[in-house]
Amino acid sequence: MNLIQQPIAVSPLIQYDLASQQMRDLMVQKAQLIQTIIKAEDNILAAGMAKEIRQHTKAVESKRVELTTPLLEAQRLIKAIADNHTAPLKMELGRIENLATDFAVKERDRVVAEENAKRAEFDRLDKIRLQAEFDAKKLAEKATTFEQLDNAIVAEEKVTAAMEAVQSVIAAPAPVVNRVSGQQFKKELKFEVLDILEVFKARPELCSLEIKPSAVKATCVPEMPVPGLKLWWENKTIFTSR
Repeated sequence: MNLIQQPIAVSPLIQYDLASQQMRDLMVQKAQLIQTIIKAEDNILAAGMAKEIRQHTKAVESKRVELTTPLLEAQRLIKAIADNHTAPLKMELGRIENLATDFAVKERDRVVAEENAKRAEFDRLDKIRLQAEFDAKKLAEKATTFEQLDNAIVAEEKVTAAMEAVQSVIAAPAPVVNRVSGQQFKKELKFEVLDILEVFKARPELCSLEIKPSAVKATCVPEMPVPGLKLWWENKTIFTSR
């Protein structure tokens, strides 16, 4: 895609001025002749050399600023164009990712609820199985008549049915979160500075003249409070380009 219409003209080769290089080399040679300062005359010579060097380096720095200013201004202009171009897209991306985060949270809660329901159903059926096995064992131990034997057989059939019911719960597919390729769901640390002095007293490495967001996110968790700092987790969904 073309962000701007006109191409940016940059010289393919920035050439170093030979005369300036020769001037610098000569100045270095003159400076190297000053090895000691013993007399007032030596001091005057050294001061003159130092002044000459400072003037030259100042002129070089001034020229560098002159040459790079248009490049920096062009860079700022292009960045402003790029930021303005992508601003509405980033706004929509953030809105869509927030919607996706809400969906992901609901999906996570659904899976947890289904897992809990499955566990509860397993516990219920397993209790039925244990009771059926207990009843069948008692009936089998007391079976002395044909009627009692029939009751024991029926009890064993109940045990088999109870075991099959438990196995069906175990074999049922585990609930899964609906997710598309390239979608990541994670917790992102958020924080609010309540009292920067308190933060500095407790964790000075988190501060400069202001809170260091990167340091907070790298070393803090809400489960370990920091005085003067409010920490909490927020869920965030990210759509990647993959």
